[in-house]
Amino acid sequence: MLEQIDRLERVCECARKLAFGLEQLLPLLAKNPRSSAPLIDHLSRDARSLRDSMNGLEFKFDSPPYEVLQTIGRTLDLLATLGYTRSNDFGDMPTQPFPTKAMDSFSREVSRLSSVIETERELLQSQNDAAEVIEAGHFLEWVRRCPGRGAKRELGTFRMKRKPSGNRDYCSSQLFEYADDLWVSKEEEFYEDSYRPDGQEVVKVVNEAYAARVVLDSDVQLSSDLLLWASKKAGPPIPDDEPAVAVDRPSWNSRSRELSYKGQVVRRLATTATRAAQLVEAFENAGWPYEIDRPFRDNSHDGEQLSNVRKTQLDQVAKEKLRTAVDSLNDKLTSIRFQTSKAGNSVGWLELPTKPQFPPPPVDDVPF
Repeated sequence: MLEQIDRLERVCECARKLAFGLEQLLPLLAKNPRSSAPLIDHLSRDARSLRDSMNGLEFKFDSPPYEVLQTIGRTLDLLATLGYTRSNDFGDMPTQPFPTKAMDSFSREVSRLSSVIETERELLQSQNDAAEVIEAGHFLEWVRRCPGRGAKRELGTFRMKRKPSGNRDYCSSQLFEYADDLWVSKEEEFYEDSYRPDGQEVVKVVNEAYAARVVLDSDVQLSSDLLLWASKKAGPPIPDDEPAVAVDRPSWNSRSRELSYKGQVVRRLATTATRAAQLVEAFENAGWPYEIDRPFRDNSHDGEQLSNVRKTQLDQVAKEKLRTAVDSLNDKLTSIRFQTSKAGNSVGWLELPTKPQFPPPPVDDVPF
């Protein structure tokens, strides 16, 4: 993948050179077509370099790199057809002007290619990060915080008919494939009449057979490739009475000042731990998402014209309050952990991995 991205950099360099040549030389060709042989040779060399840099590059159909390469390829074919580039010295001179629309499309895609390359590098980095998380055993926390990040591919969004249960008549599902044959389902509940999001998003790890069955059971029109994949890999039909996936979240009792998780009290806060209590209450009021942004932001200055220095000071105060609150909250905390982002603006929580329980050794193996 990294080699493909590096080759895209070469394509971008050659495409910029050809685009610059076209912008400079096409007006000259239009003015004096009879003396255009040196200009045609110049364009031909740039076009050959660009086509050579594209040879062997393969990207997924309909992906941004694929779309850009298709546009560049069509532009090269059009240049050759109209006689603006040639493979030898005996080609015909161009007999008609190069279409302005084709030139604009080519220039636009060449400019877009730089951002496409940057996006592909970020995608590759996120896939590497996901692989490290999988290897470290923290995959579930990873996908709950950022479902889809680092996935090899995405299938969806699929709108599925589910078993009626209150307002949960339809479910919109996205499926993400990760390394090591790990699949993630991100689901949102909708009201039948308005299809507005209802409730928390749910993320769960599924297998490939389940993912393929979700695709087949959806009412989305599938491409031939996706239909063939799902037909081969799909498991048995999903029963209508399949229970909804429950997500354990902490809860906060402000009266007893107890923080609980999975029915167990994991932290009792003293009356003096005001910042820690404020942080927990912020999560409680937000419904316990996996991350909240700027819980200690000072809103009293909203609407005022503040200098950059003053804004920086207020931001540093909020970060210091957040850091102090997290340190206080994590002290003597069990089962879960709170941590701030690298920038110090947001805070999230995650479940600590449980220690494996090993059975006691047989009596015969106990040393004396």
